[in-house]
Amino acid sequence: APGPTSSSDSMVAHLQMHMRRGARSMSMGAGSDEPQCEDDGSQNGDRAGGPDDARSREAAQDRERSPRVNQEWTLDELVWSAMQRHRAVFFDLGGTLFSYRAINAHFDGELERMARGRGVDRPLDDLRQVYRGAMMRVMLEWAGRPYYVHRDLFTEAHVQFLRGLGVDASASDPDLRFSEDKILGGPDIAPREDAAATLATLRERGLHVQIVSNIDQDQLDAVWPRLALDAHVHAITTSEEARSCKPDPGIFRIALEKAGDPDPRSVVFV
Repeated sequence: APGPTSSSDSMVAHLQMHMRRGARSMSMGAGSDEPQCEDDGSQNGDRAGGPDDARSREAAQDRERSPRVNQEWTLDELVWSAMQRHRAVFFDLGGTLFSYRAINAHFDGELERMARGRGVDRPLDDLRQVYRGAMMRVMLEWAGRPYYVHRDLFTEAHVQFLRGLGVDASASDPDLRFSEDKILGGPDIAPREDAAATLATLRERGLHVQIVSNIDQDQLDAVWPRLALDAHVHAITTSEEARSCKPDPGIFRIALEKAGDPDPRSVVFV
């Protein structure tokens, strides 16, 4: 997402580029092969009102109606043009509107807590490496499922993490149950610097703005208030509500319904 001072400029630049490409294709359509002179027949009376004269006038009118290729567009014109193509923008949440980097320290603490609580005293870098491997295995195993709750997925990753450290563990162990409120760093979590400005700009320009995220509802309830973005979105769709996890299409069907069932080709997912 563009920064707060550059979001409008970058959006306008993108739309200008998009429109100019469209203008070129339109200007190469009907009328591009027509005569370029605009002879009104005054020098050749027998051509006045003839087929060549009619085609010339038609070509001139087509050029007047075509988008301006080499001129700057006003913001209103750009927004109008964009609205002919786009109706909604869907945003992911974690890793998009907030960065996981801001909570790395807290998450490292959780790994150390789980390991130290089971008598494992290994360097933090080792713990990170073992956890990454555990999470990758679980994600690969669960990726084909159309739906799952993330508290179960992350709990399984914690189990595999401890087993990778040589410790017996199971999903029923109370200290391994996943809590988004705890794992996502409590007060450390914050939106990206440009998130609010980007969402607000899109909404002000008439686009439907929605959060579409693979996240459990209780996890969203713990995280969303800290991001202070509620005023800038029209709706939120979680995987638990939709009973569908991206990339399964079910979650997108629910999100499209909330957006008023626009043509999916007019929706951007970020």
